[in-house]
Order: sequence, then C-alpha cells, then structure tokens
Amino acid sequence: MQLESHIERITKTADILNESILSLDTDINAAKYRGDLLLKVALAYYIQDDMDKAHSFIAQAKQMPGMKGMFREMLDFWEKILNDGNSFETSLGAMNVLQRLVFEIMFYYSAVLYHELPQEIREAVSCVSHGNTTFLSRGMYKNKVVPQLAPGFDVNEGLFYFDISGRRLYYAANEAREVAFAHNFIQNNEQVPHSPHLYFTEDFCPRAGDVFCDIGAGEANASFAQVDVCDKIYIFEGDAKWEKPLAATFAPYMDKVTFVHKMVSDAPDDDVVTLDDYFGEAKVDFLKMDVEGYELRVLLGAEGLLAANKKIKLCVCTYHKGEDVNEIKSFLEARGFTCEFSEGFMVFADDEMFHEGSDPAYPYFRRGLIRAWRE
Repeated sequence: MQLESHIERITKTADILNESILSLDTDINAAKYRGDLLLKVALAYYIQDDMDKAHSFIAQAKQMPGMKGMFREMLDFWEKILNDGNSFETSLGAMNVLQRLVFEIMFYYSAVLYHELPQEIREAVSCVSHGNTTFLSRGMYKNKVVPQLAPGFDVNEGLFYFDISGRRLYYAANEAREVAFAHNFIQNNEQVPHSPHLYFTEDFCPRAGDVFCDIGAGEANASFAQVDVCDKIYIFEGDAKWEKPLAATFAPYMDKVTFVHKMVSDAPDDDVVTLDDYFGEAKVDFLKMDVEGYELRVLLGAEGLLAANKKIKLCVCTYHKGEDVNEIKSFLEARGFTCEFSEGFMVFADDEMFHEGSDPAYPYFRRGLIRAWRE
C-alpha cells in the first residue's frame, strides 16, 4: 500500500525538521519551513485519529508568516478533510477511486519539504488541491471560460458533429451526451493554451506546404486544425469505428487527405504498418503521435523516415507509461533532436494502477508530451 511508505516518510521528515528547524530565527524563510513541519505533525496526529491536535497544528501552520499562495491551498485542503470529522481510515474507506487518487497525491507531497519542491511541481500540487486529476497546469485555469456546446446530427450520415468555423467535425459515438462530453473535454481542456496535452503552439506547428502525419488520430482534431495549412495529410487510425466519421469530416479535402486504417508500430502485420514501410524516405515535415503507450515502438519503426527528413518535427505523447518520458526523450536526443516538454503535468488516471481495487503508485505526475526538432 503506497500510503504506508508516505506515512513513514511523514514521521521521519517531521523528526528531522523538529531537530534542525525549530531553532532557526523567526524570519520569513524559517517560518515557511516551520509551516512545513506543523503540517507534517498535523498529519501524523490525523493518522493516529487525534483530530483535536491535528486541527491545532493546521491552525498554527496557517498563522505562520508567509503561509499564503499555493502552500496555503495545501493547508486549506487538509483543513477541509479534517472538518469532515472522519477518522483517517474512515475517510479512506468512503472515497471513490479519484478521491483516493487526490488524497494520495496530496499526502505524498505533504510528506516532503514542500518549499524545496520545484515551482512546476508545486503548481501541479495546487491543481490537485482543487480537485483536478488529469491536466495539471495552473495557466490553463486562469480566467478560464468553459462553453459547453451541444452537437448537431447529420441525418444523411447518421452521425453527430460539431460545427467549427463553418466546418463539421464528426464523431463515432451514438449518443449526443457522449459526443458532447468528448468534444467539450478536448476543446475546453486538452487543446487549450498551457495544457499539458496541447499538440501545437504558435511557434511549434505545421507550416504552409507541410506534409503532416497524424498517428493515432481518433476523430482527428489535430488534422482538422491543420487541414487548411498543410499540402498533404496522412491520417493513421486503426480503430474501425472512426472510418465513417473521418470520411465525413474530410470529404471536402479528399484531394489532400489520405486515410490509413491500420495501427502503427515497429513490426508490420496484417493490421499493422511501420512508418518506414509506408513512407520509405518520402518527405514528411511533421509527425504527431498519440497511440496509447506505443509511441516508442512507432518511433523504432520510423528510423529511416527520421534519418531521411532532417528537419522533421515531432509531437509525441509521453503520459501513457511511467517510463515513456525518459525513454522517448533519450531516443530522440540520440538522433540529434532538441526536445522540450509541454507545460505542466498529467495524471493518467485510466492506467491500470488507478483501477478500483488497486492503489495509485508514485510517480503520480507525468509529462503530457514532448516536442522535438533538429536545429
């Protein structure tokens, strides 16, 4: 159980802080560390179900000079938990899987020296303290307006769609509510400025005349956004449910869009293709990959393509597996690419480690995607 190790770390950290920090001068910096200590002591009493002392130490922490901003949000989170009046074990037992995930993440980062965490991690923790469990980037929630759009229905195609600037983006789902949720989730969370899952930025996107390759397209919102810019688009999507919606969406662009209804990997098969086998050394300017954890295998099957296109740009998702960040970054850097990550972090709550009956596991935060190019 992950909490057991977190509880042990709470105790050890509190002991160390107690010895080294309580004697510090009462300046603002020392006060921040005292706040850290008081929070850990409060949680230690919470674990022991001594709610009065837990409340007392949280209150003391909030009175320390400088206890504002993101650390104050952490204190507010635990004060709310304590105000529910439930014991530690009772609280855990009443939580659903996402509530448990939030609890464990907050507990983990309360067990370390918060004020020594990198700023980006503290911002991610702040997002979690407000109940966000997927996209952790404070920038994307500032002054955020969230329009909830309803889909139209094309009786001729038998498909739901959304009208975007006079063009129709079709979906595969059969129920309006399911379609609305998927579309609004993408438009209001996944593909907004500062999102960890944002494919394109003003400085990193396909340019006029480019050949764009969309690997793991789904409804192909990435291709839809670039279809008027690029000279040619290749859409790779192996799930048969998307064939009809994709054909309807891109019917006005069939002169420049090619569908490849196969999965992409590093070993060809009846339903699988490699990029090297498909393209050879043909011109490709921009690759986008979102293939549920198979990104590295797609790259392994694209060695020749990457070598032939020296100025190719890549946008590769890295959140599906815990090891993807380091492995994909190392792969690309070894082949001469400069790499940068998208803003913030993601929590991949669909991973098997977050299913009912299993404990979430550290590391909780994962980078959303990596952008790569050659100078």
